[in-house]
Amino acid sequence: MAEIDLEALARKVEALEGPCRETDVLIALATDWGHPASPCTLRHLHVALGATVAELVKDAESPQMITSQLPRYTASIDAAMSLVPDQAWWWVEAQPLVHGQFFAGCADERVAKGKTPALALTAAALRARLMEGEGEK
Repeated sequence: MAEIDLEALARKVEALEGPCRETDVLIALATDWGHPASPCTLRHLHVALGATVAELVKDAESPQMITSQLPRYTASIDAAMSLVPDQAWWWVEAQPLVHGQFFAGCADERVAKGKTPALALTAAALRARLMEGEGEK
């Protein structure tokens, strides 16, 4: 599987109108998410087992699948915070003059915007990870 471009993924998150499970799966693939109870990561399921992104999204909605525990990065500020690199600071704010727009920063002013605080922080954290060398530039 080719590396996922974190900057392109951050732009995709910024363009969302609300939570998106497919984007959550792409983020999990890009960050090599793995369930604590499983020896394999989501990337392993995608590559070794030949699961498509669509199949992973469907599995993520099924309560009996390990992938159902995949964080809802685009819906939850707590899940978005889990993307922030270790020891990095972050912030999220609403802009009173820009209705329905939130801004976030993470690790050395990696600024992003989004329709919700979770979307803004998710995009900022992805950019911070890119600056730390995770993912394709």
